[in-house]
Amino acid sequence: MPLMVLITQIVLPVLLLIWLAWFPAVGLLALGLQVLSVGAVLLGIGQAALWTMPPFWVPYLYYSVFVLIVAWHLFRGRFSGSGFWRAGGGATILILMAFGLGCIGVYMASLAYQGRALPPVETVDIDPPFGPGTYLVAHGGSTDMVNVHLKTLGPAVERFRPWRGQSRALDIFRISSAGLHKSGWEPSDPAR
Repeated sequence: MPLMVLITQIVLPVLLLIWLAWFPAVGLLALGLQVLSVGAVLLGIGQAALWTMPPFWVPYLYYSVFVLIVAWHLFRGRFSGSGFWRAGGGATILILMAFGLGCIGVYMASLAYQGRALPPVETVDIDPPFGPGTYLVAHGGSTDMVNVHLKTLGPAVERFRPWRGQSRALDIFRISSAGLHKSGWEPSDPAR
């Protein structure tokens, strides 16, 4: 699995969830900002990332764990009676960094959501050219955030000119019931 996928789709979300669970900020505003920031990052990654490996259901697992952590903090009374902001200097820096990541997450999620709308061009309705099964559409949408093929539309980029014919393409993966589309992390045989 490429390093960037490992970092953005596994390491970062897991670390943020651990941070929220075991190191909650002290103070209503501090904890609220920590919760909102972690939630925004998870939403952005969940909506904008290509979930082929790890499978498409992993962001839903993250969302479920996030809700359980927030419910646990509510049950423990961490949102009441602890003042407005009692986070120390190091915790404040981490919260502000998470807030910055959260802003990026909201931006990514909004672009991904916009990409789910039909593009402002004529569309064609075709029957799928493959048999029964479960499939995942990747790189199919109306914004660059969810469809890398659209980058070839830029006439100013010389290297994209030979590929302009596939600018409105989408990639379709057949997946198993577990959401996996291939055997292993990076099989050498394309048939796998």
